[in-house]
Amino acid sequence: MNRYDNGPNYIAPHAPGEIVQARRQAAIMPAETAQLPAAPATSEVILRTTYEDRARGWLLAVTPLSAVGGLAGVLLAAVGWAMPILSVTALLVYFATFAGVWLLGYIVHTVVSPDGVALLHVLFAWRYVERERKARERAYRGLYERE
Repeated sequence: MNRYDNGPNYIAPHAPGEIVQARRQAAIMPAETAQLPAAPATSEVILRTTYEDRARGWLLAVTPLSAVGGLAGVLLAAVGWAMPILSVTALLVYFATFAGVWLLGYIVHTVVSPDGVALLHVLFAWRYVERERKARERAYRGLYERE
């Protein structure tokens, strides 16, 4: 016995081998639309720009990052694998790293953009609904199998 086994909230465990009658579960009521997860943010976005402006801003942000990433890839390949800096292989490494950083930046930008956030919200809401449906189906099946 320890100090947590005393007090008004302590419930003693059943004896080993003792059969305990389980209570029947309450009926599962259908979901209401108000139970769906709310939108991730309740803010109003007023665009005073175009998608072209957003794309140009993204290019201004990611192109220098990709260029530095490509240069770092070439330097890493030159030091790590003793590759000549002025070679076709170095050029391929530069453009592969540039394209990889550019693609990663594009994916991140797309996911965190307002359109990407809206798409993710819809996908996760449908995932939530599907999981709830499966849980209800398991619960109903469990109720009928016991009878």
